[in-house]
This record gives sequence, C-alpha cells and structure tokens, in this order.
Amino acid sequence: MNRPYRAWDKKWKRWILPEDISYYKGEWYFERRGESGDIIETAVGLKEIDLEQNTGLSDKNGKEAYHKDTCVGDWPYAGKCIIEWDEKRCGFYLQPVKGDGLLGRAAYDKGYKMNARKFTIIGSIHDKEGANG
Repeated sequence: MNRPYRAWDKKWKRWILPEDISYYKGEWYFERRGESGDIIETAVGLKEIDLEQNTGLSDKNGKEAYHKDTCVGDWPYAGKCIIEWDEKRCGFYLQPVKGDGLLGRAAYDKGYKMNARKFTIIGSIHDKEGANG
C-alpha cells in the first residue's frame, strides 16, 4: 500500500497507522490504541512520534522506501546506508553507515543519490526497538 508517510511511537516503541494521525487547527493529533484496537489515549504534537515520509521510490524487491530506512547496496564507500533528507538539495540521499554504526561520509560527497531499485531495504533505524513498518 502506497502511504505518503508512516510514524513511530517513541513511547510505546511501535508503528502508528497513518490513519490514526490527523492535523486540526494547527496541531497534530494521534491516537494510541490497545491490543483490542480501542483508543487508550490521544496525544498532541509531534514530540512523541517520528514522522517518516515516503521517498516515492522502491528497492530492488519493490518495497517502498521511507525516510530513516536502512538499506544495503553496491556503493564504493559503504555497504549500508540510511535514507536521509537533505535540505540543501531538497531531496532524499543515502547516508553511509560506518562499521561502528555511526553515520559516515562518502569521500566525494555527503551521501549517495537515491536511484530506484539500486538498493535493498533491510529495516528501519527503529529495528533495535521494534519491527519495521
């Protein structure tokens, strides 16, 4: 399903359905639901969630790529990258990840341009805390 964004609930460490997020009179609202699907609480603002945008691209397997996804590919300076937004270029780029898990830099640039189907998504930065959405 092509969703324009997804959201990670920092408090409960799980994905929130985009349908549970709304914008009304200048504020973002989202609902936390229990296992039965009942609304347990409504939160206001984006401080408690990570809102991640769909890049509009897919990986080699057709999986939709989102901001903050972790992916692998055949790049000269990194095997693993995280999808990041670059304000200056107004676009998504692949930020190399060094062996210690810290973000590195490509020798010639800050990151790699995203090319559809040239990488494979292996998860999300949240995979340490929960499952990929």
